Amino acid sequence: YSALAVPESLYSVYAGKIPECIIYTLKDDNGVILFNQQDFDKLLTYSSLAIGMGMTDSQEVYKAVKYLLENYTGNLVIDADGLNALSKYGVGVLKTKKCKVIITPHIKEFSRLIGKSVNDIILNPIEMAKSFANEYGVTIILKSATTIITDGEKVYLVTAGCSGMAKGGSGDVLSGVTAGLFARSNNALLTAYSSSYICGKAGELASQEKGVYVMTASDEIKKIPTVISELSK
Repeated sequence: YSALAVPESLYSVYAGKIPECIIYTLKDDNGVILFNQQDFDKLLTYSSLAIGMGMTDSQEVYKAVKYLLENYTGNLVIDADGLNALSKYGVGVLKTKKCKVIITPHIKEFSRLIGKSVNDIILNPIEMAKSFANEYGVTIILKSATTIITDGEKVYLVTAGCSGMAKGGSGDVLSGVTAGLFARSNNALLTAYSSSYICGKAGELASQEKGVYVMTASDEIKKIPTVISELSK
């Protein structure tokens, strides 16, 4: 089963709107989470977790990511502000992890993680992604027009997708799909490749129906079952 952990003060926003999910509340200050070990201990039994989306890059978020890395033994996806918090307070904690980790940065987030300019990364994205993945023992989905997936050894390129996906929310969809697939497989590289392809194809279908300027991340989500159904034939 699935669950959603949200700031306590925002519980009423989510309650009843996502009936498929168990809703957990996290201590917070005006909508921004405050790290509380007991809150996060409730999440340690899940097969897969995704963290970072819309959380802010505060030190409290960093504490939460650090706690999961050091205590969680399942499969962890880190995105958005989870990555930004690591960039801000110390990416080295990735080396202390007990769990398998997939990170899903776009180019700008990756530049903050490795301390290189966007232009430097664009000139040599595959080698930089491989180097980081190898050093920290993670699998990377480096999001761009051509998405690079690597565990430091093997590299996959995903060209599925469209310009309409370069909007707020598309990255969150990818993290959610990745976490869902990661709950079913311990193969991080295959999970990362599969989720990137599924989301890319769903984005293409959404753009065909709505157009790249009009489509939203919600339109992409609605096409995911179609893509998975086609792949299952």
